[in-house]
Amino acid sequence: MALVLSLREGNDVYIGNRRFFVSEIGSATDFWIYEEGSETELLITEIEAIEIVPGVLASSGGRILGGATRLVLDAPRDICILRGNLKRAKARAV
Repeated sequence: MALVLSLREGNDVYIGNRRFFVSEIGSATDFWIYEEGSETELLITEIEAIEIVPGVLASSGGRILGGATRLVLDAPRDICILRGNLKRAKARAV
């Protein structure tokens, strides 16, 4: 099942315990992300989904108004996916 997140440059998302950041939004249909602790950037496009963690495919859903982009994730339901701000708010509430 696909999940679509709207993200801006510098925003983060957790896939399981792995943290990814949007490093740069390119054209209307592509952007770059990297995993925390890695120097390798991954190009995310709408043309082809890539596996960013085992079992999780990522593609672009295009840019939206206000300079944000859409990250489309296709992942099993048992993998927790959270925007960074929601994960931090959840941690503070505990």
